[in-house]
Amino acid sequence: MAILKDLQKVISSDDSKRVYRQREQDFTRHRVPAFVGLVVSQINLMSRSLSVEVSRLVERFLGIGRDCSKQAFSQCRRKLRAEAFTALRQRLVEQFYADGECRK
Repeated sequence: MAILKDLQKVISSDDSKRVYRQREQDFTRHRVPAFVGLVVSQINLMSRSLSVEVSRLVERFLGIGRDCSKQAFSQCRRKLRAEAFTALRQRLVEQFYADGECRK
């Protein structure tokens, strides 16, 4: 559980938002989906249509009752750098093996 809290802290930080956006202007407004919602949705493996998954994401994770269009989601996704997921994966691996109790 500590690993998930650490990842949540990393995803929610202003530093992550600043480092992993394409341009300085990206993710500066309070829009749906926001930076955190976008990252969480990309990590959460989508199994339904994009419109259903985006609606579910907005309702569940962001607690907002309004919808987000597929086009808005796709435009937002283009603003996110792929390095964000590489850094999150690396952080997850470091946290997983941090206690030194893994078996070989």
